[in-house]
Amino acid sequence: MEHVDRDETLSWRAATVIMTFATLFTVTTRLLDVDPFTIVFDIFIVYIPTTVLFGSLLFLRLRPPVSTEDSVTGDRPMQANTAV
Repeated sequence: MEHVDRDETLSWRAATVIMTFATLFTVTTRLLDVDPFTIVFDIFIVYIPTTVLFGSLLFLRLRPPVSTEDSVTGDRPMQANTAV
């Protein structure tokens, strides 16, 4: 199983929250027709990074857990006898 750093996970979550607020702000300004930027700028600077962050978080949550059993035979891997 992979080691997941808590600081890295917290950073990804914080980045996702910040980009979600940026997206909501951009959508609101676009709907109110007061957005000072072009739509291309909004897409490349706000929408695509937000999509990537959400996608990575969903991928991590939807990934099946790593099993210690063999998926074909159902056997557990052999362990060394540690008794002396």
